[in-house]
Amino acid sequence: MKPLVDCSTHDYFEIACMYRYDLNIISKEHAEINGKAIDIRIIDDREFLILDSDGCQLKIEINQIKSVNVLSPHARFEKIAC
Repeated sequence: MKPLVDCSTHDYFEIACMYRYDLNIISKEHAEINGKAIDIRIIDDREFLILDSDGCQLKIEINQIKSVNVLSPHARFEKIAC
């Protein structure tokens, strides 16, 4: 599997999951998704960010993410540009 995002960007997703940050995600198709980052998983050679959104798990393909705003207070960063 080839890397889908550069390593430094991937690190931000891992940190978001580790601290369970609340995120506002904008997809490349301009859809807006809110949820708590809980995991990164590889499914069928595709990498997904797993969010908890109102008790439901959402899978968002990382290479389809345009930008991320961190909504959690006192987070270690505010945005991820993909």
